[in-house]
Order: sequence, then structure tokens, then C-alpha cells
Amino acid sequence: MQGSVIYQDILQKGRKEEARSLVMKMLKWRLGKLDSSIIARVSSLSIELLEGLGVALLDFSEVSDLVAWLKRNDPREAQATLITRQLTRRFTQLEPS
Repeated sequence: MQGSVIYQDILQKGRKEEARSLVMKMLKWRLGKLDSSIIARVSSLSIELLEGLGVALLDFSEVSDLVAWLKRNDPREAQATLITRQLTRRFTQLEPS
């Protein structure tokens, strides 16, 4: 049973929920009440990113520190930045000299 896919999935979901809960408590203690959009972004992070945020937030002094961390570490932000850079290069190459 412990080796079953369903069992492993349940364990993984439980682990993520525990990490999310702990990080949210730490953020609330450190930064106070957070906007619902920030809560949603934090809640959508992977376990690995939640663990990284748990360490990083020890250095946060204001909500802008959290927002900056999310921008640097959110895979969607990274993908959007990469696409923007690629499009900028492509359009720059197409401009007539």
C-alpha cells in the first residue's frame, strides 16, 4: 500500500499543505495581513518553492520583499520574462536599418 501511486499522491498533497500552512503563518507573523492575490500566488507554489520561501522570508521586512521574491521565483513570471526577451530580440532583428 505504501508504494501505491494513490498513497504517494496523498502523502505529497499532505506535505504541500503542511508547507503552505507553515509558510502562510510565518508570512502573517512577519508581514501582517496579506492581499488575497498574494495569498493565491503563495498557495500555488510547489513544495520546493514553499520551502525556499520559508527560508527567504526570514530576511523580509515588508510586503514588497515578498512580491519581489515571488517575481524572481514564480515559474510563470520566469516564462513570461523569457518570452518577452525572445520577442524583443526577434522584433529588433526585423526592424529595417
